[in-house]
Amino acid sequence: MRFLCCFLCLLVSGTAQAEDKSSFAAVTRTLDEFPVRHMAVLIGDEKGTAYIYQRGRFRSDRQVASASAAKLLSAVMLLKLVEKGTLSLEDHPQDYLEFWTDDPSDPRSQVTLDQLLGFTSGFNYRPEERGCIQDRDSTVQACAEEFYRKGLMTEPGTAYHYGPAHLQIAVAMAEVATGTGFHALFDREVAQPLGMERTAFVFPSRENPRASGGAQTSADDYELLLRALLAGQMLDDPTLLTRDRTEDVVFVFRPRDEEVPNTDWHYAAGAWIECDIAPFDESCRVEPTLSSSGAFGFTPWIDFEEGYYGIIAMQEWRINRKPSSLASVNLEQALQPLIEEALDEIRENR
Repeated sequence: MRFLCCFLCLLVSGTAQAEDKSSFAAVTRTLDEFPVRHMAVLIGDEKGTAYIYQRGRFRSDRQVASASAAKLLSAVMLLKLVEKGTLSLEDHPQDYLEFWTDDPSDPRSQVTLDQLLGFTSGFNYRPEERGCIQDRDSTVQACAEEFYRKGLMTEPGTAYHYGPAHLQIAVAMAEVATGTGFHALFDREVAQPLGMERTAFVFPSRENPRASGGAQTSADDYELLLRALLAGQMLDDPTLLTRDRTEDVVFVFRPRDEEVPNTDWHYAAGAWIECDIAPFDESCRVEPTLSSSGAFGFTPWIDFEEGYYGIIAMQEWRINRKPSSLASVNLEQALQPLIEEALDEIRENR
């Protein structure tokens, strides 16, 4: 009985490690009150990890499905190829994909890599789309062609739509440009250089990984990417990632509308540009906060203005009858001012 009681205590309480535990006391209290039994949270800056919280059986090195947090991973890989000159933001799919039309009267010929990164290409398919995006027997190339055959819903560059087609087409372009499959290409361009040993695109298969949500990763691994981006060590020009790609478009489908009431978030490349007010304010584009949350509650973000990153890691479907993605984003929002206060205190005392 004594062993059982101690085990139950471990499940319902969290442990925190920090440079200064007292500075993060409010963060820890908020996490202790969050209604999930197994989770991990990492907070850090350019100098390294400043705070670790682990609860229940969840540890920061646990490999889990990232779901839509994979979008930022794919975008960074594509932008690395842009900086190398392998791809250009102005490239069109027909520059690489033989099946793609170059007929100027067909609006599909006007799609650019930049629009694909910003989800404004016009291939407006929902995240729950069936077909190749969930087919382990398909390939990246075949899936891109399937979306091409289905066609556009809006003119390229005119509307934002959160969905899987944009990045699947973009990585199909990258495969042809490099002669390397997406799974191996991500490993070569991002995972290996950063030492991300628990991150790979594998769902629904290695031959047809879902660029918008098919990666497995851990909080420890993902932290390596966020720290490198914050420190300017991953991309020479961070604006390639952070630039607002939705300034002049109509938002057709933006699931965050209900998740963060009274806000108006825009989109960069594979990540949201957070903005605490509505309508979107120009100030939110300057040293922005980027985030890319997943359906199972895996939520990474970078605050370029305050100079820190955070990761909420869990593997839940629903929390208190609400989607875990919603609950995780709400937790992120609640933590942000507490993290800023803690880091300010630590930095003043360094």
